[in-house]
Amino acid sequence: MRHKRPHAVINQRYQLAKMKYSLKQRKLAIALAIISSKPDGMTGEQYASKLCTMYQTSQLQWKERCERAQHKILHLQQELVLQTLQGHDQTGFPDDSQTSVDLLFTTPSSESYSKADTTVTESLEYHTNFLQSLLNLRQITNCTGAITPTILVTITNSIASVCHCLQEKDSLSDFALRACFQHMNCLVDRSEVFSSEETLLQIQQLGTTLVEKVLNHRTKKMRQTLVGACSEISHSILLCSVMRPLLDKVEMFSEHLRQVSQNGICLDVDLYDRMPSLFNLGETIFLGLQKNNQAKEEDFLEEIYSRLDNSLLYVSDKFPLYAHAIWKLQGMMEHCSPRLR
Repeated sequence: MRHKRPHAVINQRYQLAKMKYSLKQRKLAIALAIISSKPDGMTGEQYASKLCTMYQTSQLQWKERCERAQHKILHLQQELVLQTLQGHDQTGFPDDSQTSVDLLFTTPSSESYSKADTTVTESLEYHTNFLQSLLNLRQITNCTGAITPTILVTITNSIASVCHCLQEKDSLSDFALRACFQHMNCLVDRSEVFSSEETLLQIQQLGTTLVEKVLNHRTKKMRQTLVGACSEISHSILLCSVMRPLLDKVEMFSEHLRQVSQNGICLDVDLYDRMPSLFNLGETIFLGLQKNNQAKEEDFLEEIYSRLDNSLLYVSDKFPLYAHAIWKLQGMMEHCSPRLR
């Protein structure tokens, strides 16, 4: 026995056939209009091709205008945030009339963008998000009231944005990074912040990202910028977030040197050349602690000192320059903590 087709299926096919017939009618009407209006000396096909090219060009022009407008909006947003930052001197930020957008990022005029430069759009978005995060941190730092759950989410998201910008961008300024660390030093001292597990995880991720960038960034200038900005790190939570991944890297490389010395494997020369940047990072942090006379976590400093000691086992004789860098760092730590002397 044959089954009847459901009514819905029949109706759907009817509607589809109707649409196809309507489309054919429209195509025929357009073809007749083109043929009747074509200039002398051109075939209908040639004229249709010309009209198609004109339409595509028009669409591209509108797309370019939209992209330029988007670039302009992002550029203005960035300048607005900068003006807000520079218009207040209570946080110790530069308020000199000579201070310009270049303090944070070199942001080209919207007129200079290429037609389909998505890289520029992404770059401006990163920069604008970074500046907005910096502004958020500054405003919350200046707030004397309680940190509500909503404000805590803003802090967490702002730190995550700073971390993401560090991961993705090749250039950040010393001024911007110093400002971030200054505000974070103040914020992590608030009980609502250091008791938030999610916020602390973002701070730890920021420290890990910072160490990775200092060790692996392709340009010496950016490595120096990152290291210099870390002189603002003073709170023990930020100190731990940077020093733990730094120590992990030192211990891993020390183990590599032991393998070179004892088992004859090839030395990773490139990594050996980049390790001084990590020691510079550690020295900068401890020098900042000495100058600012900040309170230190003595137990954690002892842990760092001990781990550095262990990293020298079976290494110091074969690699004296590497050992000297560790001893120098330990010497600076001794000035920070009487218990280490």
